[in-house]
Amino acid sequence: MKLVVDAYNAAKDYNSLIKQASTGYMDTVTDIQIVNSEGLFVEDSTTRTRFRVAAIASDGQENQTGYEAPGAHKDLNSMMH
Repeated sequence: MKLVVDAYNAAKDYNSLIKQASTGYMDTVTDIQIVNSEGLFVEDSTTRTRFRVAAIASDGQENQTGYEAPGAHKDLNSMMH
C-alpha cells in the first residue's frame, strides 16, 4: 500500500537522527444482521481503521521513541479527510 510506504519514508527522512521507523495499516469490517420472530430485520456494517507510525531516534548516546496511531470507526478515505 503506497500510503504505508510513503509514511515510512517520511518518518525515516524527517531527520538524520531517525535510525528506525515502522508503519502499519489495519482495517476490519463487521457486518451484522438482527432478525427476530416479530419480523424485525436489521443489517449494519461497521468499519474500523487504524494507521500507525513509529520512529526511534538516536544521537549515539540517547534513544528516543515516537509513536502515533490514529484510529476511527470509518474507512481510511474518510479518516484522511
